[in-house]
Amino acid sequence: GAYNFAAGYYSMQGGAGILAGTDNVAIGRLAMREITSGVNNIALGQLALSKISTGFNNVALGHNALGNGVVTGSHNSAIGNEALYALTT
Repeated sequence: GAYNFAAGYYSMQGGAGILAGTDNVAIGRLAMREITSGVNNIALGQLALSKISTGFNNVALGHNALGNGVVTGSHNSAIGNEALYALTT
């Protein structure tokens, strides 16, 4: 991957340790932890966008925002504790 920024325990760890995504920002414990090739995503908060793998142009602000459902979804915005927690696409 290129042009990514991660701060926090296991943030942007990448599924199976692989990260090919670009222009992503993850701040918070386990934020965006399973991303593999997503592009232009922002996650701020513990577990925010934690299950995303290949989605793009998503914004998650808050604890567990877009945290459990979005894996490949794109163009989603969630603000607040567990906002859009189980959204799938």
